[in-house]
Amino acid sequence: MLKLAKLGLTKKKENITYAGIHKWLFYKYGKAKFCANDRNHISTKFEWANIIGKYTRDINNYRPLCPSCHRKLDFTEH
Repeated sequence: MLKLAKLGLTKKKENITYAGIHKWLFYKYGKAKFCANDRNHISTKFEWANIIGKYTRDINNYRPLCPSCHRKLDFTEH
């Protein structure tokens, strides 16, 4: 519980920040490891992408994506 408290993850906050949601995602789910759009996409890193445009602590609102797919999502759907 102490580690959670240091990360500020002990309570569900109404006004979660960009940094706070990324800490939560990393702590709960680790690094994104593949591109959910196409598992054949090759990249040296993958990112958690917000698919609804609102920061929430619901994993269903995020997808692991390669940077290319993440940018496409951000610039076309949000």
